[in-house]
Amino acid sequence: MPTLNGKLEGSFTQAGMEETLYSITIDNCSGSLPVWNPELVAIFSKDKKVFEAWIDPMEENEDAIFFGQPLRVVDLNQDKQNEILLMGGGAGQGISVETAHLLKVENQKLVYVKDFGTVYEDQCDAGFEQPYVLASVIYFSGLNSQNEPQFKIENFEKSCAEESEYKKSDKKFEE
Repeated sequence: MPTLNGKLEGSFTQAGMEETLYSITIDNCSGSLPVWNPELVAIFSKDKKVFEAWIDPMEENEDAIFFGQPLRVVDLNQDKQNEILLMGGGAGQGISVETAHLLKVENQKLVYVKDFGTVYEDQCDAGFEQPYVLASVIYFSGLNSQNEPQFKIENFEKSCAEESEYKKSDKKFEE
């Protein structure tokens, strides 16, 4: 059963093109397959499909093994071709996590610009003695000498108490 994860407008396959990106998850209605379902990323220019990538997170390959929910398009290196900021995540045993990835289309393949890994973790329902919520703020800090985007990441933590507020933290996500 296909589910639309998101749709973004931008220029993905060629500089300056007006294109639409669709992210679709193919869910298994029977529930007999693992949690990670195959995804389809399709890019159209008007009514013509110009790019398609099937992603099966259960198979290893050198291309992107995860897509998720597309949130935003950016052109960090100002080449008139958009990078794609994605979020994905899940929950289990009382812990919710979110991951962030920055991808682009290069040579008709989806490739990672930056895999930020886990950027949010909520342990409040896990039954831990001192549960907390840890969240990252990601800052674009410019381009290096190879015209590659650089980032700064700061983590913020709060307790699970109802009135608690986020405070800057040195705590890191466990991978």
